[in-house]
Amino acid sequence: MTAPAFVTQHRPQRRTGASRAPLRRVTAALAVLTGVAVPAGAAAAAPDDPSQGGLWYVDAMQLDEVHAQATGADVTVAVIDSPVNPDVADLAGTDLTVSDENFCQPGAPVTGTDDRASHGTNMAARIVGTGAGIADQPGIRGVAPDARVLYYTVGAEGETCEGTLFTEAVGRAIDDGADVISMSTAVGFRPALAEALAEAQRAGVVLVAAVANEGTLTPDDWPTYANGVVTVEAGDVTATVQPPRLTSPLLTLVAPGDELLSVYPDEASGEWTHYMLGSGTSHATATTAAALAVAWSAHPDATANQMIQALVRNTGTEPKADELARDDDVGYGFLSLPRMLAADPTTYPDENPLIRDDADALPTRAQIEGDASGEPTGEGGETPAEGEQPSSEATDASDSSGSGSVTFVVIAVVAIVLVAGVVVGLVIRSRRRA
Repeated sequence: MTAPAFVTQHRPQRRTGASRAPLRRVTAALAVLTGVAVPAGAAAAAPDDPSQGGLWYVDAMQLDEVHAQATGADVTVAVIDSPVNPDVADLAGTDLTVSDENFCQPGAPVTGTDDRASHGTNMAARIVGTGAGIADQPGIRGVAPDARVLYYTVGAEGETCEGTLFTEAVGRAIDDGADVISMSTAVGFRPALAEALAEAQRAGVVLVAAVANEGTLTPDDWPTYANGVVTVEAGDVTATVQPPRLTSPLLTLVAPGDELLSVYPDEASGEWTHYMLGSGTSHATATTAAALAVAWSAHPDATANQMIQALVRNTGTEPKADELARDDDVGYGFLSLPRMLAADPTTYPDENPLIRDDADALPTRAQIEGDASGEPTGEGGETPAEGEQPSSEATDASDSSGSGSVTFVVIAVVAIVLVAGVVVGLVIRSRRRA
């Protein structure tokens, strides 16, 4: 298998890897995106600038009105990405925790101040950015400013990612209590990764992944191809997907991702003062993860499956005749945070509508759903595959049989004790008489 690498491009996708280590708290200030970006004025949008200086998503998602109701508080979003610069102005004072270990390249830095940290920095800012900016330049405004972000570094942009990819990072995110995992990355398939993503879903975590920037999804495109994962395409201010684009029956939805305000280090000074417009499915993925955090903070009693239901049933600006209608170009439609927020997800079925039952879908439904203990189950009384837990029916039968055996043994022991007592009593009586 060819080891994945971070790739810089317009509408970028990212490639990463992982391992385990403790987290350290960072009071941070972040920046924003990567990819081939188009320079733009940072202070104020020109009258003919449809991107509004890269902040068009603020109006499109009605963030002022939304944040008056919910801000992502008490929801944890894990980000698996390149090194991050936690000291940029856009991340100052945010609830950002960065892993102590580079999961893809053990011993390599987890933070950075050069351009190799630009992708991850922008992903974090897309979620919790303060919008503070620098001098007269407005900053990146996060969609879920009060969410908690757990950050797992898995390599560096432009560097080959060796090792266990980001499988271990997924495991750490689960252990650390993530509610949503944002993965603006692309790696090859590994069985351990399939099981890690199944474990995440069994634990009630929503998985969000960036699709490729064009073409279609293939079984080699992980984690995007994984069963049950929310897959995201990037759209612009007109709710349109600009070419190059991806068409796929596995596409979930389109979210703001084109011409968004992003920050980079200045080539001359190295200071993170260079604001530009960035585009890509990576941005759209982080935006979607943040939108889920906001809606979930408003409806804390909803399950992960119900939050996915709310996401796909409330796209666009108007109710649809068929809430679950989709097509290969835009999935279920364009992300609508106001409609998600207004809906009550607890009224939706507690099942993930994105889980596929086709033969090549991995992880399988059985792996994802598991039994009551959270472990994978066998199917229809068949003998479970190696490493797979028996079905609940088989477990119940085993427990019942075991209980019967134990009961028989107990009765037999009691009978023996009673008989022995009688014999001893007779012996004692006979001795007394003698």
